Amino acid sequence: MFPYNDPHTVLDLHRQRTAELIGQAASARRAREAGSARATRFGRWPRRSRRARAAVAA
Repeated sequence: MFPYNDPHTVLDLHRQRTAELIGQAASARRAREAGSARATRFGRWPRRSRRARAAVAA
């Protein structure tokens, strides 16, 4: 088994996990920023102007 009681091993595992979490957060942030440029209303249909709505209703 792994020597988890060794302080150096525990510190190395902690650093590895921290690096993984930082990478996941960065990729999630990039995906969120890329998505927000396209749909600012979080997936809803874009709002139409009143003129466009009046032309459809007429």
